[in-house]
Amino acid sequence: IVAIKYFVYNDREEFFNIYSRCMKQNPKGVYRLGQLAFNASLYGNWEEGKKTLDKLMRLNVGFPNYFYGITMLYYYRKREYSKSLIEANKYIYPELFWANLHRIAALGQLNLATEAVSEIKELLRLKPDFEKQAAELIARFIKEDDLVEHLLEGLRKAGMNV
Repeated sequence: IVAIKYFVYNDREEFFNIYSRCMKQNPKGVYRLGQLAFNASLYGNWEEGKKTLDKLMRLNVGFPNYFYGITMLYYYRKREYSKSLIEANKYIYPELFWANLHRIAALGQLNLATEAVSEIKELLRLKPDFEKQAAELIARFIKEDDLVEHLLEGLRKAGMNV
């Protein structure tokens, strides 16, 4: 909980201090370890974070579906947009706009704007003011400016006004 607090307050140093201490304690829980790996990835610790999440996803049938948000971003960052879209399509969270955002960005980068139309409509239904706030909303969770801009680029290519 303390690590998440530092993540939300964008205190990278304290987040990784807590993260390091927690990892030394060898956490076992899917949610506890997964959340640490999830947030560490969003702070740029992609290789270790994805490795941990892949293991959790392989060993636990009931892992949180939002872990696919990280696997999607992992491939997206590497410009492996087809793999990114495969992961984004596994990210099913009908009540949140993030899954739609991930699919739209990947489709935009793959020059599949027509296929993104229904995703855009759904994202805007869930978050009508998204286009005005896109950069700010994304940056609250993704702590790498380059990746935020890269996602915005994908959204623009898909036809969004962000």
